[in-house]
Amino acid sequence: MVHVNTEKKREKSILKLVGVKNAKPTSLSYNQSEVAILVNHRFKSNSINTFQLYFIQDNVMSVTPKLKNCPGLCSTWVSNNRFANIEAKNQVTVRNLKNEDVNFAGFSRGFLVAEKSKRDEQNIPKCERLFAGWSVNHVLLYEAGQLIHYNLTQRRRIGTHQIKSGSLKSAAWNHQGSLLALHLSKRLIICDASLKVVA
Repeated sequence: MVHVNTEKKREKSILKLVGVKNAKPTSLSYNQSEVAILVNHRFKSNSINTFQLYFIQDNVMSVTPKLKNCPGLCSTWVSNNRFANIEAKNQVTVRNLKNEDVNFAGFSRGFLVAEKSKRDEQNIPKCERLFAGWSVNHVLLYEAGQLIHYNLTQRRRIGTHQIKSGSLKSAAWNHQGSLLALHLSKRLIICDASLKVVA
């Protein structure tokens, strides 16, 4: 893994990924507070999605991952010590640094959702892709052409955007968190935080 400083035009190798020889990295999420990186992989042989958690150390390339090849898709940080990912049946789960399900907003189990049969009453969206939100405990959920800006703590939708053509490849916020760029197959859309198109 290489860190690129575009202003100074410098590159520095910071980490060597281990245990993923037959896997393709699909995305990563950086935690500045913990100096940690979540690396998502997809294994070519069986199409299984996993993630690894690394804590970066100065001038140390060979670091054993804190969490190694754990099942999950699109792992991304939602706070300094918690991350969210997609697990079985496209359900979002929030976990801590020990990979424990902390049931941050009662997505799938725990006292907030006592009975599985009542899941639909909780208005909890499923998703096939997960992207980082700008604010703490916010995420972007993508499912069947619909993008949802979601508050994990309040279990509330901030905004929605229907993608009528093309598939969503990536999403990136500006430094203020006021604008969001959506990279589709053949075009780029700029939205505000409520996912209203501005350009």
